Amino acid sequence: ARRAAFTRVITNIRLALDMPKLYPLVKINCVVMQGINTDELNDFIELTRDQPNLAVRFIEYMPFSDNKWNEKKYFPYEAMLKIIKQKYNLEKLPPNDKNDTTKWYRVNENSYQGKVGFITSMSEHFCSTCNRVRITADGQLKVCLFDNKEMSLRDALRSGATDEEIYSLIQRTLYKKEKEHLPMNDLATSENRPMILIGG
Repeated sequence: ARRAAFTRVITNIRLALDMPKLYPLVKINCVVMQGINTDELNDFIELTRDQPNLAVRFIEYMPFSDNKWNEKKYFPYEAMLKIIKQKYNLEKLPPNDKNDTTKWYRVNENSYQGKVGFITSMSEHFCSTCNRVRITADGQLKVCLFDNKEMSLRDALRSGATDEEIYSLIQRTLYKKEKEHLPMNDLATSENRPMILIGG
């Protein structure tokens, strides 16, 4: 079973943390769901103690095809902060760059050297500064994680398109990117690939 891999995963995370020259930043992503793991937020915060090359990122639960979306499990960023701040004094950090999709914090105590981030795609989207594009394993270009429209780079490459033609195709696709993604309830009823088939 997939869950039986926990020991192997945590062992390898610790190995990576012990090799900061090879792995200068190790990221652990945690999708937070009401009634599932909201009682574990502080456990994840504790992982940042004495770990300068660790970033824990809490991700709002998002609607995708086949992820058993249930709005009752949605747990927004502000609710996460409220729980964490009951125990920890969080210091907000500046973004890594102008297109950073993560809100960064650290626990304001010397022993907590790692970072804590929040990806707030549903409650406080960052569409206006998002410069992310994705290429799926089967060669489809997605200019927005939540948009079900795709452009096939695979087909263009297989048809013998020149570099200039592919560049132009990518450019035209980027120009079609929407100003912002659909609201959460609309996303819940729209067809899109399961996240596991989109990739990160």
